[in-house]
Amino acid sequence: ISLGINKFLKNPELEMVGFLVDCIYPNGVRKYFYNLDEPITGDGDYKDKLLSGKEALLKTVGNWDFHFRGLYKRDVFKSTSFRFTEKLVNADEIVERQILNKVSKIGNCKGIYTHYIFDNSSAKSFNLKITDLVKTDLYLRDFFKEINIYEPRKKSFELVAYKNIVTATKCFHHFSKTLNREEYAFYFNRIKNAF
Repeated sequence: ISLGINKFLKNPELEMVGFLVDCIYPNGVRKYFYNLDEPITGDGDYKDKLLSGKEALLKTVGNWDFHFRGLYKRDVFKSTSFRFTEKLVNADEIVERQILNKVSKIGNCKGIYTHYIFDNSSAKSFNLKITDLVKTDLYLRDFFKEINIYEPRKKSFELVAYKNIVTATKCFHHFSKTLNREEYAFYFNRIKNAF
């Protein structure tokens, strides 16, 4: 964290400072290592980077080709994060994209954020919260179109959205017999609206 703070102190124009992101499976095998938008093999490959929020945001349409774990200036974070109140399993993905749309300068530092992937996380578990992904896709599709960044990565976005709707549909059918009438209607309409 001190490396990120020092980067802010040396470069007060930055609004976000990202750490190197090391993503690890539970067995210790590395999934990826990223310097914001660049895959690297380790921290020895670090180099200073500067991206605009729009550049970074475009790299999140569909597949995430921008990996940010780091620090935000307080006013940047507060101006967006507290305004999105919908309780979705992946609401952080919406908020992060809203923030990226507002910032002008993102830097990086040599600090390392290690992200451990667990199969039993709420975003990966087979439960009805997985249908939140289709609701998020509906929101993001409109958001990306509104700010004119949907078309360049439409194929990537729609492939991810298709996978999400297939998973959500399977999950709904699996649990449908356990749902009461209101719950059934809620999840059925959520998936129906995604088509």
